[in-house]
Amino acid sequence: MGVARHLGSRDRGATLVLPLVLLLLAGLAGLLLARRRPADPVETRSALATLAAALASTLFWIASAPDPRFGYGALFVLAAVPLASALPRLGLGEWPARVRIALAGVLGAGLGGAGILFLVAGAGFRPAWLVPAGAPRAAVEGRRTQEGETVWVPVGDNRCWGAPLPCTPYLRDDLLIARDAGGRPRVFSFPPGGSAETHPPRRIPK
Repeated sequence: MGVARHLGSRDRGATLVLPLVLLLLAGLAGLLLARRRPADPVETRSALATLAAALASTLFWIASAPDPRFGYGALFVLAAVPLASALPRLGLGEWPARVRIALAGVLGAGLGGAGILFLVAGAGFRPAWLVPAGAPRAAVEGRRTQEGETVWVPVGDNRCWGAPLPCTPYLRDDLLIARDAGGRPRVFSFPPGGSAETHPPRRIPK
């Protein structure tokens, strides 16, 4: 559930969930077809090493980085390992080049089409067990800096999750915010002569 909740925490990331699942299912089907064919020991060791590295990366992501963009690389490696292990046992090296190109095209088109379907069809298409509810919305309160900027601060926690920007649990009243032409906050800084590390955060009145 931890992985699924991480995956569902950004709608744009949810478009990658179905391709991820389909890639894993294709690999498992390939392993099932190749179960009676011997595996090359060298390839098996390589696959296990890749699997261990991707699994360690995934566990680290779950424990430390709630944003999905940090975890999809490792998750796609995990999903691709079964297929990469199965194809050589199914004789991939002996297949004609046109067959291998066609297989790559079908696989790429299928995964891309699944992602587009997720994106276009919207949340109603996505079963809850596959893409659960997104990250929680933090309870925040607005506080004003010396420059009159409103900054959102989480209440009772130190995580902003999907709160409006700018948001920080460690607010200083001398925070400076530079905005782009559309009024969106882009650059955060402090006046010369100090930083968040050298000045402890002070509680700012509401």
